[in-house]
Amino acid sequence: MDPTGSSTTATYKVTPPAGVKFMLFSGYCDVGLSLAEAIRGDTSVTNQLWLFGETSEEKKDDFTGSALAAPWVVEYGSDPSLSTDYKEGVTVTVADGSLTLHADPFGDAEKFDEWANGRRAPMILRTDVPEGDWRIEAKYTLKDVYTWAGYHTGLVVAYNQGNDTDVSGDEYLFGFYGGDLRVELTNKGTRGILSYHNYTDEFDWIDSMMAGNVQATIAVTRRGNELIFSAQLPNRTWQLAGAPVTETRTPTRIGLFAKVWNADNFAEAAYDYFTLSVINPFTDVEGWMLF
Repeated sequence: MDPTGSSTTATYKVTPPAGVKFMLFSGYCDVGLSLAEAIRGDTSVTNQLWLFGETSEEKKDDFTGSALAAPWVVEYGSDPSLSTDYKEGVTVTVADGSLTLHADPFGDAEKFDEWANGRRAPMILRTDVPEGDWRIEAKYTLKDVYTWAGYHTGLVVAYNQGNDTDVSGDEYLFGFYGGDLRVELTNKGTRGILSYHNYTDEFDWIDSMMAGNVQATIAVTRRGNELIFSAQLPNRTWQLAGAPVTETRTPTRIGLFAKVWNADNFAEAAYDYFTLSVINPFTDVEGWMLF
């Protein structure tokens, strides 16, 4: 075959060995090579990256029971600066293979506003955080809100003790936030944003949400001194929610949260599963990495 005047099509299949996970990301990535470039020198593929690593241990909760079981603990707000009952308005339900967390502040915009004060938002947490590298993942659906403003719900990684009077900089909150998926560090600002819809009319978005279309699988990966936030939206490959963030502290608790800071709003999300994995990411000279 004359390579200057003819061409042929080649296909390839990558099969991971037991215990190895492959994921395909599209969009921004800070390091690594695309699979096409690494295998066949195709530099035209610039927006996709194959990343992989080995899972050495995995704990998965499919919420098949009728109540939360250990090691889960429901942690309610405890900030003494507000005179309120932090349990009021919070409902945790386990049924039909789903965990539902509902938070309604009943008109008190500060009650579940986890930001610059003490612990306020309801959380469902566990303390069995592995040493070294790990990954948490949850598939969930936003079931109900009154408006697309003033709520945030999803995964939390916390670096405090739960009874703190100032949570500033101590909690990473990742999940559905208004019109996007967002990573926030309490009282320190946004660390990543991933858009998931093109609605300009709020009522159209609410119709879509009520039909069960606002859903995602989201994950937080600790790799060395970095936290990596990623999501897989319906009919999409995995995407990063911003660049990895440098974090040298050891977390105390991981799990789920529901934050509301709009007095007229509430938030309800249903989780299909939660997975906690100990991972061994490959970071050799080829730059393969697990996100």
